[in-house]
Amino acid sequence: MHLLLRTLLMLFTSARRSALTIWDSSSLPLRVLPTDIDIAMHVNNGMYFSLMDLGRFDLMVRSGVWKTMRQRGWSPVAAGETIAFRKSLQLWQQYTIETKIIGLDAKAIYFEQRMVSDGEIYARAYIATRLVNKGRPVSQDEILREFGQPRRTWCCPNGSTNGVIPTPCPAAGLRLPTYGTALPGNPRPELRSPEATCRRRVCSPRTRPRPPAPPKLPEPPCRGPVRAVGHRGIPVSQW
Repeated sequence: MHLLLRTLLMLFTSARRSALTIWDSSSLPLRVLPTDIDIAMHVNNGMYFSLMDLGRFDLMVRSGVWKTMRQRGWSPVAAGETIAFRKSLQLWQQYTIETKIIGLDAKAIYFEQRMVSDGEIYARAYIATRLVNKGRPVSQDEILREFGQPRRTWCCPNGSTNGVIPTPCPAAGLRLPTYGTALPGNPRPELRSPEATCRRRVCSPRTRPRPPAPPKLPEPPCRGPVRAVGHRGIPVSQW
């Protein structure tokens, strides 16, 4: 219930903040409240994604996208989330949630969100969200028609760009990072081309084809029973 009241209050205050576009980066100042912590007196790990919801709502409200979504009957749902923690947020500590869109494909919209305090990153998360209308996903064309074209360019690993839509490689999509790769200082996830994905799969130790087994040597032909020979060549049976 406290998150619902906090979200409603945030929707009211964000509408009075400076306007942004959906492709800009937003910064939402917050403070750790007693309802956010656990018995260890720091923000509970399960609260981080709930608090980051506020950052995405702040970006949508300030850009006017939230009003458009309500008029069109679109609802945002989370399709995938991954997070890495660096430090713990303590009770009454001030911090900001930085939110921006880093990619878009036919399946989802990808956000990068960071919790920052005194210029230091405490947690970073990547969230894949979808827009649905009456249980069906909203197409990318509809999203770009309502959101507008992005102003910055997304690049392929080979350096090619499309200049408009942040999906320069066909059917590439955004690869969400695995655990541990989202810590500060590591490269941000990138859009990968199908060729790069194929090369990665071929070079992967798990999928690399094993060398063929050496051929088995043929067994020597059978020459009949062998007699046991004792001392001086006398058969054992004659000892």
